[in-house]
Amino acid sequence: MNSPYADFSPSNWLSITQRLVERHPLSTDAIVDVVLTSWQSIFNSQLGTKGFRIGRDIFPKP
Repeated sequence: MNSPYADFSPSNWLSITQRLVERHPLSTDAIVDVVLTSWQSIFNSQLGTKGFRIGRDIFPKP
């Protein structure tokens, strides 16, 4: 599957994203709920035997 952003400059990415969200079969509210629930799960997860947590012990960078 090719990226919908391929061959487009970053200045066009916002409009591409908006079009993708509008055409997606899930509602915007459902998408936002899934994203926020996923991030909450990530921040509540514990890693390893020491129980390290993202945002408390581990601070990943993009």
